[in-house]
Amino acid sequence: MAKVRASHWFDPEPPSRPTVSNKIAESPLLAPLLLSNDSPTASQYAAAQEFFESHNARMSKIRVERSHIEFGLLAMPEFAALKATRQVLIDAEHVVRAEICLLRGIMSPIRRVPPELVREIFLFLTPSLDVEYSPHDPSSILKVPTPWDLGHICRSWREITLSLGLLWSVFDIDVASDMDSNHLPRAIAYRLQRSANAPISIRFRGTAYDLTQGCIELVNMFAKHVHHFKRLDLHKACDVLRQLSTKTDPLRGLGPTASKTSFLCLSDLTLHYINLPMHPQVCFPWIQLLQYTEAHCRWPSGGGARWSSYSQLSNVIDLSIKFSRQFSVNPPMDPLLLPRLRKARVVLFGKQHFLDLCEMPSLHTLIYEHCCYSFSEDDNQAPMIHLPCSIRRLRVLRIFVNGLNSSYPSINFGEMLGASPCLSVLSISIPQLNVDTFVTSLLPSEHQPPLGQKLEAVCLEGSWFNNRGDFDKMLLFRFEPQAKNVTGMRSLALFRPEPRSFREQLIQSRVDFDRKGWSVKVEHGVHDRTCGDQSDDSKEELTPAYMQYVNAAFPLV
Repeated sequence: MAKVRASHWFDPEPPSRPTVSNKIAESPLLAPLLLSNDSPTASQYAAAQEFFESHNARMSKIRVERSHIEFGLLAMPEFAALKATRQVLIDAEHVVRAEICLLRGIMSPIRRVPPELVREIFLFLTPSLDVEYSPHDPSSILKVPTPWDLGHICRSWREITLSLGLLWSVFDIDVASDMDSNHLPRAIAYRLQRSANAPISIRFRGTAYDLTQGCIELVNMFAKHVHHFKRLDLHKACDVLRQLSTKTDPLRGLGPTASKTSFLCLSDLTLHYINLPMHPQVCFPWIQLLQYTEAHCRWPSGGGARWSSYSQLSNVIDLSIKFSRQFSVNPPMDPLLLPRLRKARVVLFGKQHFLDLCEMPSLHTLIYEHCCYSFSEDDNQAPMIHLPCSIRRLRVLRIFVNGLNSSYPSINFGEMLGASPCLSVLSISIPQLNVDTFVTSLLPSEHQPPLGQKLEAVCLEGSWFNNRGDFDKMLLFRFEPQAKNVTGMRSLALFRPEPRSFREQLIQSRVDFDRKGWSVKVEHGVHDRTCGDQSDDSKEELTPAYMQYVNAAFPLV
C-alpha cells in the first residue's frame, strides 16, 4: 500500500490522492479465500494475521495524522490544502478499513466450521408449508423459500446445498397462475432430481377447474414420486385430485385397489374445500396419518363415509377439522376412538355437534370454535357445548363462540371441570355466559373438594357475573390456596365482564389486587363478533384485544 504523507500546513499545493492497491487480492495465498468460505490453511492464516497486524498499525497512523489535520483546520478552516489532505486521509482510512474487514472474514471462526456442522445448520433453513393460507389475506399467500440463495454464497456452500435433498423437496404450486410459466416444469424436474430420496411435501392451490396441459404434465411428474410423499396439501384443488386419482397406475396409492405400501411416507394430509363425493375412487391411507387437517370439505350425505374414514385415524396426533355448514351426523354412530390424539381443533356451525361422539383419552390441547346462526322463532333452546369423552389428561382448553344471535351455547361447568382434573389453562369466549356456577365450582363445599384444582390461568370474555361475594372468595381461595392439592392461580383475565356495575367495581379494585400480588386483568374490550354469513370463505372475527392476549399469555404447547 502506498504511503500517505500528511502535507505541511503551508504547502502551496495539495498533494494528489495516492492510489491504494489491494494487496490482499494480489496475494497468491489469500486471493483464493476471497471467492469462497473454505477454511484457511496454517500458512494462509499466518499471512492473513500478518496483513491484519500491519493494517491495524497503518490505521492507527492514519488516524493520528488525521487528528493533526483536524486540529489545523480549527485554526485555519478555509485553508484548501488542509481540506484536500484530510480528504486523502479519509479515503485511505476507508480503504484500509475495507481490507481489515476482508481479513476478519478470512480469519473468522465460521470458516473453520466442519462441513458436517454446516449441513446441520442448513437443515434448520428447510422450507416449510406451515403458512396458513387465507383467500382474505393476500399476505398469507407466501411462496415456499427455495435453497437457491444458499448456493450463491460460495462454492463450498453450493456443494453442501446441492447435496441436501431436504432443501429441495418442498413444493408450493398455484394451479391458477404457475401453470402458465414456461420454466416451471424444468425447475420442478430439477428440484425433484435434487431431492433424491428425501420425503416430499407438496401443496396445490388454485381455483381453476379445468387443468391446462402444463398442469397435467406437472401432476404426472409428481405421480412418479408418490412413494416419497410425506405431506400432501390440497386447497381448492379438486381438479388436481381428480387427475391424481385417474393416474392409479403410476400413482399406485389413491385407488381403492392400490397397494398402500406406496404411501409409506405420507403422514400429513390437508384438505381444503375438496368435494370428496366427486372422487369415490380416492382412498387415502388414513391409518398411518399423524396429522390431519380438513376445512369445508363435502362428504356424501349421511356421514357414513366420513365416519368410516375418521375411524381409521387411530394414529393421528394433531387433528384440525372445520366442518362445512352442510355437515350433520345421523345417529346412531359408533363412538369415534382417537387413542393417540394430543392436539385437536374443531370448528362447528349452528347446532352441529361432533366432540360428544368422540373418545380422546390422550388429548392434551383442545380448541373448540362455534359459529352460531340465528335460530328460528320456534327454536327457543340454545345448544349445549359438549366435550369429548375420556379427557382426563386435558391441560389446555379454549372455547370460542362467534356470530350474531339472541341465544348462545351454554356450558355445564361442573361436568367440564370434573371430566378434566388436569386442566391448567382455560380460555372461554361466549357472549352472555353466566359463570356463577364456574366460580362456585372453584370453591370447596361441605360435600366435595373444589373442581379445577390445577387451574393456573383463566381468561374469560363476555361473561356474566351475578355474585360478587362468591367471586371475591374464589380470588382469595385460588390466588392464596390453603387447601391441599390446590394449585395457586397465576393469572385471571376478564374481557368485557357483565354487568357494567360489576366491571366498574373490578376496575376500582385493581389497586387492591396489585397490592396483594394477584394478577387480575380487567378490560372493557370492543364487542366485534361476526359470523360471516356471506360464504364459506368468511372469516370469523373475535375481539382483537382478547385474541391477542390469549395467544400471548396462553401459548399452545
